[in-house]
Amino acid sequence: MPRSVYTYVSPNGRYAVAFAGTPTVVDLQEKRIVTKIEGLARSHAVFSEDGRLLMGIDARGEAVVWDSRAGAEKLRFAAEGSTITAYAFSPDGQWIAVADVKGRLRIADARTGRVTRTVQIPGADEEGERAVYHMGFDRRGQRLTLAGVGGRLVTFSNAGR
Repeated sequence: MPRSVYTYVSPNGRYAVAFAGTPTVVDLQEKRIVTKIEGLARSHAVFSEDGRLLMGIDARGEAVVWDSRAGAEKLRFAAEGSTITAYAFSPDGQWIAVADVKGRLRIADARTGRVTRTVQIPGADEEGERAVYHMGFDRRGQRLTLAGVGGRLVTFSNAGR
């Protein structure tokens, strides 16, 4: 098993990604290395509920979704003149949320990457001083809560709709 400085476990408890050198996906049940994720630059990542997808930030500041078992890139969310600061999967795996330093929140279809909703986050600013740094959906995927916006929490209802 790889040594790790940071480790994130999939919600179903099956997989983990270990950060030490090239990020490595480990099958915790079978106690084996599954794949390495080339291009994952920052020491943070999130898994989809079933552990099949892994999302993180690449060296360009873009959000990338990889197949966590094959290591292949599946989707990419361009930073569009900014830097992605937070990202999350909905519990049902249908939606992806991505926020950038300029305060834009995009909700996209997790299968196609098609953005279905773009919102300017209340309280965020163009300079990034009040950017979103963490986010998460509730268990039913109905609400998305963002943290960091100048020390506040902001919640969107019907986030994926």
